[in-house]
Amino acid sequence: MKKQIVLLEVPEVILEDMPERFAVDGFTCTECNGAGEVWRQDCDDPDGWPDGWVKKPCPVCGGSGKIMAEVTVNWKKQED
Repeated sequence: MKKQIVLLEVPEVILEDMPERFAVDGFTCTECNGAGEVWRQDCDDPDGWPDGWVKKPCPVCGGSGKIMAEVTVNWKKQED
């Protein structure tokens, strides 16, 4: 499993109603292990191999084999 460290830097101006957003990409899809396809049982195709099982595009990555994280940071006051 890939891990990635993200460094946060406090912005000069902090607006409570405007969270900071960024994307971290390059992760392998864990649903299909990067293959982009998964085996699913298809009741509409009983002749699939074996016993109605067919390869379908991965529902998580859409067939790319890669996923990304969308990160949202909300800066708030620290309460001790």
